[in-house]
Amino acid sequence: MQIFNTPYWDKVKNFFKANTNWDEPTQYALKVFNGEILASKMVIYATARHLLFLYRSKTEETFPFIYQPETFEKLQKFASKIIIPEINRPFIFTDFRKFISGFVFGWTFKDDTDSLITNEVFDVEARKQWKSSYWAMIALATTRGLLKDGKSEVYFCGPHKDSSKIPYNIALGYIKKSKELKKMFERANSIRIVSTKQGEIKALPFDKAGIEGKNPSLVILTEYHLHKDDTMQESAKSSKNLSRKNQLIVYDTTKGSNRESACFYREQDYKHFLEQQIENPETIHKNYSIFLFCAELDEEDWEQWDNPDLWKKANPGLGITVSLDDLKDEHSKITSLQAQAEFKIKRLGIWVNTGFAYFDYSLIAESQEANKKWVEEYLSKNNIKELNALVGLDLSGINDTTALVLNFEIPKQDGSGTIYVFKAHNFIPENAIEKKELSDKARYREWHKQGHLSISKGDVIDYSMVVNKLREWKDNYKIEKLLYDKWRFFTIKEHLLKTNIFHESEIQEVKQGVYLNPAFQQFEVKLRNKEIYFLDNNGILINHTLNVEIKNTTSGSGTFFIRKVNENFRIDAFIAALNTISERHNVASKEVETTFDIITI
Repeated sequence: MQIFNTPYWDKVKNFFKANTNWDEPTQYALKVFNGEILASKMVIYATARHLLFLYRSKTEETFPFIYQPETFEKLQKFASKIIIPEINRPFIFTDFRKFISGFVFGWTFKDDTDSLITNEVFDVEARKQWKSSYWAMIALATTRGLLKDGKSEVYFCGPHKDSSKIPYNIALGYIKKSKELKKMFERANSIRIVSTKQGEIKALPFDKAGIEGKNPSLVILTEYHLHKDDTMQESAKSSKNLSRKNQLIVYDTTKGSNRESACFYREQDYKHFLEQQIENPETIHKNYSIFLFCAELDEEDWEQWDNPDLWKKANPGLGITVSLDDLKDEHSKITSLQAQAEFKIKRLGIWVNTGFAYFDYSLIAESQEANKKWVEEYLSKNNIKELNALVGLDLSGINDTTALVLNFEIPKQDGSGTIYVFKAHNFIPENAIEKKELSDKARYREWHKQGHLSISKGDVIDYSMVVNKLREWKDNYKIEKLLYDKWRFFTIKEHLLKTNIFHESEIQEVKQGVYLNPAFQQFEVKLRNKEIYFLDNNGILINHTLNVEIKNTTSGSGTFFIRKVNENFRIDAFIAALNTISERHNVASKEVETTFDIITI
């Protein structure tokens, strides 16, 4: 790289040619820097900064930082006690993770070697690089004294409760699998993990008061690209107590589709800082406390995004945590612009503003396949009519389609979370079917035969059919609430109440527009985690979900509007489903616990 062709960088390169006996994190840095490992520009810069600091610490008496590889060695020893439950093998500590660990936990102040120079870590790679597994290990190690601050408090903070629980449940699985780890932790359940040194780990959803009044040692912001703003980050910073020797905030993320998000702007800022440090190697940048590891296809590679020879840049764990053949296979199945955008975002580390359908059919198909056997087995043992349910209503125009969606929540087979199970039913006027089958490109008559659609005689929907379906469902299922969009709801509300189908306390309006953002994000998280299941493989619900796109607002707040990809197509069933998720999200937010603790290696 041209940027390293300067007299000062020549000194750095010559120093490492003359000195070759280095620890594993530094060996990785040298391989990347010397071009032995294909890496993105930002990863090269991250490794170059490590080498620069090492050179300066060895050649300048006044350099204020010192590198202590012993901390990494202790961490590696701790990681060796972990057994990965899914494959029953020891923890896989990839070389690039060793480098991240070495830099973050090895660089300290020379005059206070217990104080780390790093207090923020921005960790972004493609999917399947085991970020959650790694940060789960770091969380456990922190409760054992990794940050040298006594009773550590560790919080996983995702955009929703379920996303916060993913790395938390991984950490829990590590403890349950390893006899050695079991001895180190006196409590490990779905609420909290507490080590024998009194360090504590908890999972929190995104919430304005999430960590206020607490004293965090380590805050891991999971799926940061889905965070609506920097509430959690600001809360973590403001919560720091002088009793903490170190406090670390981690942004754990992939790329996304919202270039107005806090994640996108933070990434750009941190890249700018790193570039400035590399361009001015004789200085110490004022933002030295930030560590950026950004694995991605570089901008000059974008036109060749489908060249497998470049994919290593965004997938530093290629060949270990994800195979090239699997990526090629996924690439070969791309059949739409939306699927292409999804591949670029999640597999190649490219921010893409999609003007296409937000969800790809493969996501739905994978979630259906992953849950089919378990959901059917669960429902064969547990009568669905006895499960608590929510019903969502999107009462569209009387000459259009109307949707009702039931939402049941059942536990996952391994107990690590829950699955949202949806049952949908739609309504359409008889005289509109032929026209709408052409304009909507939908199979309304086929869906009617399958029992997913009611046809109302004439040119408009007879809303009494909607009322009757609600009565039928209320009689047959344990419906706790009816969640509705208020548009035209007045036309059936009075009848629902007067006939005692629902009581006033059982119906609730759901605000639309940007107010549905949290429900949309929760649906996305659960779909990507394969925790969504459409009963009877409901074609209408699938069709409506695949016609969704999002449009960012101009406020810069990260909020967005849910829209149709094609104005002629429908999204009614999807909106009805979101109405139910909105209630589950609100209930979950109210149930969040707010107590804590933590631990030492």
